[in-house]
Amino acid sequence: MPNMWKLYQEKLKASGDLLTHRRPEVTALTIHPAGHFFAVGYADGSLAFWAVDDEDKPLLVRTLDDLDVNLVDQSRLDEQINRQNVGKPTSALEREPIFKLSWSGFPNSSDPRGGKTTLAILGGLTLGEAPGLTIIQFSAFNPSEPPASTSPNSGQSGLHPVMRQAMRNSLDVLDSYFYFAQGVIQDYLLIPRNNPHYAGTFDPIAILLLTEGEGTTRTVEAFQYPPSVFSHDIPIPERPTPAVTATVDLDPLSVLADDLAHTLKDLEENNDHQRLLIPAALFHGKSGILCGQLLKLERETYQTLAAGKVEDGLKLSLNGGQAWADEFKANDLKLAKFQPHRVLITWHRDLSICFEDLSAQLLVAQRPTPLQTNFPNTFFDLTIDLRPVLLDSSVSSRTSPELLEYTRINSVYFATEALETIVVLTTGEIILYQLSGPRKSGTQRASRDKELIILEHIPSYRSFSPYLMLSPELGPTEACAISDIGFLAVAYSNALFIINMRGPEIIVRYLATKSVKGKHVAGRIPAHSDSERVASMVWCISQLNKDPEPQVRLVVTRISGAYLIYTLVRSDSFASPWSCQGPITADGGVQHALPRGTFVFDSKTGTQLPANHIHLARATSGEPRAPSILIMVGAKGARCFANINGERIGKIEWSHKVGEVLAAQIVEKLDESGDFVAWNPHPTSGTMDQATYGTFFDIRRAYDLPDIDLGCTKPVVPPAPQPVSLGPASMFQQVGSWLPFKQSMSGAQLDELLGGPNRPILKSEQSTSRNLSIAADLSASASEVAATATATQANLYNRITSALSQRGQVLNDLEERFNALEEESRNMASQAKRLATQYTAKSWFGL
Repeated sequence: MPNMWKLYQEKLKASGDLLTHRRPEVTALTIHPAGHFFAVGYADGSLAFWAVDDEDKPLLVRTLDDLDVNLVDQSRLDEQINRQNVGKPTSALEREPIFKLSWSGFPNSSDPRGGKTTLAILGGLTLGEAPGLTIIQFSAFNPSEPPASTSPNSGQSGLHPVMRQAMRNSLDVLDSYFYFAQGVIQDYLLIPRNNPHYAGTFDPIAILLLTEGEGTTRTVEAFQYPPSVFSHDIPIPERPTPAVTATVDLDPLSVLADDLAHTLKDLEENNDHQRLLIPAALFHGKSGILCGQLLKLERETYQTLAAGKVEDGLKLSLNGGQAWADEFKANDLKLAKFQPHRVLITWHRDLSICFEDLSAQLLVAQRPTPLQTNFPNTFFDLTIDLRPVLLDSSVSSRTSPELLEYTRINSVYFATEALETIVVLTTGEIILYQLSGPRKSGTQRASRDKELIILEHIPSYRSFSPYLMLSPELGPTEACAISDIGFLAVAYSNALFIINMRGPEIIVRYLATKSVKGKHVAGRIPAHSDSERVASMVWCISQLNKDPEPQVRLVVTRISGAYLIYTLVRSDSFASPWSCQGPITADGGVQHALPRGTFVFDSKTGTQLPANHIHLARATSGEPRAPSILIMVGAKGARCFANINGERIGKIEWSHKVGEVLAAQIVEKLDESGDFVAWNPHPTSGTMDQATYGTFFDIRRAYDLPDIDLGCTKPVVPPAPQPVSLGPASMFQQVGSWLPFKQSMSGAQLDELLGGPNRPILKSEQSTSRNLSIAADLSASASEVAATATATQANLYNRITSALSQRGQVLNDLEERFNALEEESRNMASQAKRLATQYTAKSWFGL
């Protein structure tokens, strides 16, 4: 026995926990919707449930993993002692504190005490676990009336044992769910359906999570609440298994692709389906915006993009009040509808791409018609998620299984007429998305070029679907250019690819090699330009200095100012309908050209000459064309050339006082061009901290802040909750629920309510004589009452007359005082003037 006590003492000195009454600090508290017991969170990550009527002993003490942690577990105690005897460290799990608790009830029961409840727990995780939020679903608290006790000591405790056991039974866990987060969750907020009571935790429909991003950034995510896995009443349909006959041979790759597609779909239904779409003011992706691009779209293109719809159940409505455009901008509002539509494309750290509507037409609303959409308005159906592509087996087998973890979006290019999106990754991969609508999984199609991966077999559940991937494994890209007629150009270090996306096939594959005796191998880049980085590329349909026929051209500008011109012409081959000629080398261009700073214009009309279907049709029709102008904008100046490689017709140098030039934009019309988005990056995270929408020409714009009235829409607020009894509603409580006790009622009304209209009236023998005596007394005192009323009226009149006279006297005294003050002020002013005159005269004479 002394040895055992010595062991206990050593254990007490080592850990300080054994045989010590622990009193951790309280860090959070929440009350059960019924109001009779509550949960308390502690600094050691434990949860204790207490009854309001019993402060001596908790109902339950638990952690997220274990129950009854306040009781000594003999088996665990022996295990810890044995580990210490053999010199092994004790396995004590350290948990983070309970930071916040929210106990929610739902109108899912006819019992006034409610039905099933959910408890949201922020914290309590063991150190090293993935960050997230824990949700626990408890049983309903609906106990019956406790039996009548005959024990003489029954009145010693305020809580009946039956009720205590019912509370303990209601803490049985029915289900649990964990909201995973990419960063540490700092706080959360429950969004109730229409009940602001219970601190906004009753009948919530959504939960907002505020998570940590990289650096000191914060992101907001919205999820359905409670999780859909708690809704056991809704049956989940099983996926039908297609019947396969014995005569059909299954392709193992096709079976694997189908299984992976179904797995991705299940992941999307189980995880992403819980995610809600929030307004653009709160949405910055799961981990921040990397950058964006503002596009000007034609009406037809805009209508095509805006045609996508999203289920209303996936949107979190956070609307309140109404807004109207500024009435002083009425003239601009009338002309704003003629403005071109503008869309902002943003790409995010979580490998997603979003489309935001920034059109001025969204702000055209005058009283009494308020604004109908958010500004900016997010096209949720156009959102692109790269994860299904990077997780596909055809991609991971050709690239790297860890590509999803370390790659990021470098830039995005959008073809405004072909409605195709090019995504450039930091690791050098290029992914092409087409606006083809949702599609199911299909059979993978092989490509003739080893660098291309056709992605038509990957299912898509939104408007943009993956189509093609370029993965030459040559490192990061240097420049990229996309056309509206199906051509894509990508430049790497010492390499260039020109791709026909309609095949798809690689038309040109230029790889730098060593020169041989001053010559270069056919199809290779000349040796003198091997070490020069490509700064900018652009597609156009134009003439050259010695080639007057308009053709499809690719202008590749290098950082030294030299530029190459590639020409695409139609061929007679059915397998390869396009071939490449060139390149033609030209010098004298601008040095350090901007990534998107090369433009080709028509010298007659001043419009750009992009490679689209309209200019291609004009080029093939044979009609005469005016000369073209090539404009190259760099960090230190700009250059202009006639017919791309002709005579230089313009030159300008920026002053060093201007600062660093980052982007260039061509202004074609003052009323339609000049809009831009200025990005302010975060100093440490690498994401954008702020975006400012501006314009150089405030003409026909309607981007002023609207007039907002938050009080014009008042939702119906349900009545405040009333106290709920601990047991079931008794007969008196059922009667009292419809009795208007808060209203004053006369005795006759109470008699009619309790006795009914047919209640018999009791008559006594002396009722008649008693009534006669009461009438005589009333007639005798009538004269006295009249005399008293007349005296009271006269007295009141005299008091009012006296008060009025006193008021008039006070007003007269005030008037006399004001007159005296006025006279004194006049005397003071005249005296000041006289003194000033005397002082001036003395100073004039030198006195």
